[in-house]
Amino acid sequence: MQLLSSPVSRLQRTYVLSLAALWLAQTAARLMLFAAADLGSGVLPLIMHVLTALSFLCLLTLLAAVLWLLPIGKGRGFLAALLFGAGHAAFTIFDIFHALFINLTGKPGPTWIIVSDPLLSLSLLDNVGIDPLVVELGLLALLAFHILLYAPVAGLLVSLANLLARRWIKVGRVAIPVLALLIAGWLSTQVVLGVVPPSVRAEMLEAIQPRWGIAPPDMLAAAGRGPEPRQMAPAPRAEGRPVVLIVVDALRSDRMGIYNPELHNTPFLSSLEAQGRLRKFEAYSTCTFSFCGIMSIVASRSWNDFGSRPETIIHRLTASGYKAHLVLAGEHLNFGGLINLLGRPIASVSDQPPREQPDDRSALMRLGGLSIDDPKLSFLYLHLMSAHAGSFIEPPFRVTPDDTGKLGAYLFGPADKAGYQQIYDGRVQQADDVIRRAFALLEGKGLLEDALVVVTADHGQRTSEGGLLYHGGEADPATLKIPLLIYDARAGGYAAQGIVSQIDIAPTLARGAGISASGGWKGFPLQLPVAREAVPVGTSGSTGMVARDGGHTVLYLCNRRNGHEQLIDMISGKPLEKAGITPRLRMLHQQAAAPVNDPACRK
Repeated sequence: MQLLSSPVSRLQRTYVLSLAALWLAQTAARLMLFAAADLGSGVLPLIMHVLTALSFLCLLTLLAAVLWLLPIGKGRGFLAALLFGAGHAAFTIFDIFHALFINLTGKPGPTWIIVSDPLLSLSLLDNVGIDPLVVELGLLALLAFHILLYAPVAGLLVSLANLLARRWIKVGRVAIPVLALLIAGWLSTQVVLGVVPPSVRAEMLEAIQPRWGIAPPDMLAAAGRGPEPRQMAPAPRAEGRPVVLIVVDALRSDRMGIYNPELHNTPFLSSLEAQGRLRKFEAYSTCTFSFCGIMSIVASRSWNDFGSRPETIIHRLTASGYKAHLVLAGEHLNFGGLINLLGRPIASVSDQPPREQPDDRSALMRLGGLSIDDPKLSFLYLHLMSAHAGSFIEPPFRVTPDDTGKLGAYLFGPADKAGYQQIYDGRVQQADDVIRRAFALLEGKGLLEDALVVVTADHGQRTSEGGLLYHGGEADPATLKIPLLIYDARAGGYAAQGIVSQIDIAPTLARGAGISASGGWKGFPLQLPVAREAVPVGTSGSTGMVARDGGHTVLYLCNRRNGHEQLIDMISGKPLEKAGITPRLRMLHQQAAAPVNDPACRK
């Protein structure tokens, strides 16, 4: 260790120790952050974090030792500073990323999105008033700072790595080279990380690539195997009328002017209602993610009873002579194999190209170019993204920081996040305008004459409730409230309903088209009165329902793992006393969400 004997080397030693202290402090802060978000708070997840850090340090030391062997002279110091600085910067970016996501959503974000889809990750930040250019410059500055941080001792670290790699450690009578120990240490941590129980590993990996339960495992597995031919029972040919399903991703009903007149952000839909051409229902999604929400719409089933390949409205319509056309904003073909479950046959699928920012203008252009042979025997599924965070917003509907004051303050200010609500309300206004333009295109193609059109959403959106934004995770009122709007060119009546769900859409479309519903569907056609007190809700973590109880609408949730129960008022979003969880509510849950296969929730 003669390298550290001179005064300069002692100064460098102090500097190196300071860097080590910085690493330790940052690691401790990261563990505290994950523990506060209920991730990595147990002993085993803590061990996982330590093993990951050791694996990274072993790899970094090996790479630094390799630098010593390269005949690059003074360039070795620059490469070393780049190596150590970039490695540390990656951890810092990881920490900042999750500090933001946990603050905004209560859960970690998908770190992989930074590399796999940087445009989308930047547009998500733009959605909360953070300029993407500022982010890009900030990341470059962060990288430069870390490189400069390591520059004074980069050469020393390479020399130490070389000395360390060439040393031998005596274990009993056996001398083992440190280089072999470093390689073995890196390999062994990889093996351990790969063989620990998935339930433990998932807690740590959740912060790297969240395994959000977007749908039940059986259905996701079936989607991944690709489409399968289905033997449909013979069905009489339908008389035919245009059937159109418009799903606006992340559209929440109580942030729409047609449901909340104070907002004035749905002039087109509100005008249709005022003319008596649009029927409005208070409805609820079955889950908080697009995959399961869309499948509930088309398959009239929910989380606990999807099975692997449920029969969909596309199956039913095409068996009666319809041609199905899909025009999709946002990239769907690579979204967990969802297309493989929507039904067969599909006459045409027009999806957004990969790695492009979701943009409803593109969907409208593709809708305009869609060729329709027979409007009366056509089913169109139009998926729009205007309300979804990260999608493109046209200038007339864009809310900027200048419009909302100190917009950045709500990132860490739990008391006031009204800025985001204004941004979201502008997105809703664009969705309304896109629907207006879509109706004009439908009319031009003969798809509005005698048509049945349903406008709905796959799930809702948090706009600061509980200090959180976006959707996903455990269900709450903000993520469950969705619109269900019916444009029926025929003068048929729709019955007043008690409580309505996504699962009622497929039966409503089928009845409107004059075809029979699937025997496996759990919803009811809204053309008929429904005597129902509860509708199902489900996620990977909880099973539950939205129910009417004593004149109030409540959300009941039961944690699948430990049986913990919650009761939440759907109007205020506030938790209710557990004393309100009566045997009647538990019985309603067993009926609405059946089958409840979780032992902890069979009450």
